Amino acid sequence: MKKVPETKIGNLQVVEKQSVVAYLHCFCAEGTPLNVDVLNEQGKTYRTHKAHLEPGPHKATVRLGNLPPGRYNAWITLGQVSGIRSFTISKSDSFKDRFKKWLKR
Repeated sequence: MKKVPETKIGNLQVVEKQSVVAYLHCFCAEGTPLNVDVLNEQGKTYRTHKAHLEPGPHKATVRLGNLPPGRYNAWITLGQVSGIRSFTISKSDSFKDRFKKWLKR
């Protein structure tokens, strides 16, 4: 018997540079809408991302902009499948960042 592929939500890889970008690894059994809502621990929505994904494996890019340091939950809906992925934005305290803040004065 042939196995029918399922839609699956995988890891959420968060990269912090000038702005925060998340990569969602997932698989779509059929063309389906993707909705990602990023909320802080108090439930305030910071970002919403919507896209339509074609069937197959994906590494969807979600641009999160400049999120303040803290813990967040990404509420992900991929068609009929839902999941929550938690992540943390660390406080940047490098010499370069302190120097940039000093220059802005």
